[in-house]
Amino acid sequence: MLLVQVCFVCSVLFVAWSLSALLTQTGE
Repeated sequence: MLLVQVCFVCSVLFVAWSLSALLTQTGE
């Protein structure tokens, strides 16, 4: 289903953004 693919991509992007934000806070 297209909706499942969209949710999967959205969750992956959210996790990647969270990790990058966490790394930025840790680095700073």
